[in-house]
Amino acid sequence: MILLSNPWQSHSEFKALNDRILSFLAKDLTKRPDYYPARKGIKFEEDVLYAANQAAKNTPFEGEIVQISGQKFPDIVAKVESLGGYGIEVKTTEKNHWKTTGSSIFEGTRVDGIDRISMMFAKLADPVEFRWRPYEDCLCDVAVTHSPRYLIDMNARQTIFDRIDLPYDELRKLENPFKPIKEYFRNQVLQPGQDVWWADPQEGTSSLIIKHFSDLPTDQQEVIKAQSMVFFPDIFGTSPTKYKSVASWMVARHSTVTHSMRDNFSAGGQKSIQVNNKTYPQVPKIYFKLQSSVSSCVEFLRVAQPEDLEHYWGSKLRDNRLQQWIELIEHHSTKHGDLPIEEMILEQLSLQ
Repeated sequence: MILLSNPWQSHSEFKALNDRILSFLAKDLTKRPDYYPARKGIKFEEDVLYAANQAAKNTPFEGEIVQISGQKFPDIVAKVESLGGYGIEVKTTEKNHWKTTGSSIFEGTRVDGIDRISMMFAKLADPVEFRWRPYEDCLCDVAVTHSPRYLIDMNARQTIFDRIDLPYDELRKLENPFKPIKEYFRNQVLQPGQDVWWADPQEGTSSLIIKHFSDLPTDQQEVIKAQSMVFFPDIFGTSPTKYKSVASWMVARHSTVTHSMRDNFSAGGQKSIQVNNKTYPQVPKIYFKLQSSVSSCVEFLRVAQPEDLEHYWGSKLRDNRLQQWIELIEHHSTKHGDLPIEEMILEQLSLQ
């Protein structure tokens, strides 16, 4: 990592420094055309360090540039107590384009006090070129590796911040910057049955290992089933595509797949159910699962994130979640209208 310890006086000086670094690199490239193609990653960061030292001559920060170790963001910074801080993030690509994967949207390693950041980018494919832009101006999208990261495009005309209608400086200061991005994808991008792959830290992370549902411990299977019945009351209906959303959600939240989603809820055909000492024969097996899982369902319903319930239910969340959930199940259960859904759920709760 590289640290510019001398104070910066204004944004114009920050821009001028970037211009001088870029000019130095471009001139050096003409002198040593065979040098830069191999200077990827940390090597190019060292080149930017040297260029920054040269660009700093006859400026307030001449001789103040030092390099520090550790995984910090951005790679080059200048901290100013009275005015804030500035930084330069260094990136390279060996492809013949201006795109790469950037830093985490959570910026947990961001150096304290850094307010303005530029992107210094080297395209090392023939012809080798260098560019710089304000950091937020080239963050075009978000992708997921082990966590959500920005995608960088030095030619970007529209940023991810333009699309979610939230400035970078506001997003990065949020406790959970992934939340508005998730909401944007849910509201503007996803098609029916699709889901956002990466879960919020508040919701627990999804394992990198994909597991088959049948291989999970029985208690974990039951938890997933209960959560599915809460988020997706349409599985009590008759639509042939009713399990698509559940399947996407299971992969996104639980890293779990299954070859037969229907069997997880309806295996065993029909059976009789007793509600308030009255027997209801030939009821689909899924209602028996609901009856036996009411306690788990209601506990999860209590702690579920409001925005998740509204997204999966497709309606505004009311004060009484339990009643709203019951009504949704009843709405999708019209084919089995003789089964008193509300009585069955409330009876099981009273027995707890």
